[in-house]
Amino acid sequence: MESLHQAAGEGRCVGQRPFDAGDIAPMAEAQIQIEVRLLTAAMDGIGLQWLLDPSTDVAAAVTVCVDRAVGAWRAPSG
Repeated sequence: MESLHQAAGEGRCVGQRPFDAGDIAPMAEAQIQIEVRLLTAAMDGIGLQWLLDPSTDVAAAVTVCVDRAVGAWRAPSG
């Protein structure tokens, strides 16, 4: 479990850039943790779907999932 927390921390450093640039609306730490868990669960689910059916378009599913998440996180323009 420690490696998962370490990986999340490393991703957090890279993931901080959009916040700093104002592209993503500010979030409380608790909300960030929820969003990370939801996205991780969705990615796990997509992987499981591929295991059940290798014809699953993993790239398309991941793209849709990430695009929806990022769209929900975007800071209002203006």
